Amino acid sequence: MSEVSGKAVEIIWSLTPFRSDEFVDQWAPYAALAINFGAKGYLLVRQADDELVVKQYAFFDKKADWDRYWNSEQLQEGRAKLLGHYVVPLLYTWQEVHAHGHVTDSSAEAAVAASADV
Repeated sequence: MSEVSGKAVEIIWSLTPFRSDEFVDQWAPYAALAINFGAKGYLLVRQADDELVVKQYAFFDKKADWDRYWNSEQLQEGRAKLLGHYVVPLLYTWQEVHAHGHVTDSSAEAAVAASADV
């Protein structure tokens, strides 16, 4: 049985046409604010084959920290500022993280950090 190594919150932003570049540029600092509220990391990605779909992930251990982030004055202002750039309602879902990894160095001999031993 696999072990849960944390929680990730996923938000799927469905963008309105001709505003995806502006949205990504302006929302990136708001996504980064998750770190200030206890997130272990965050990710903001736009689909390569459909630029109107942006996904945001934030990695929190506690739902209370997520709630403080998502309901913070900064995020409320950011969502209001960009209203019209995305489709409402805006929903988020909690995901269980079972494995994760990343390259820790850009060299050819980069070590890979992983959450599970093989």
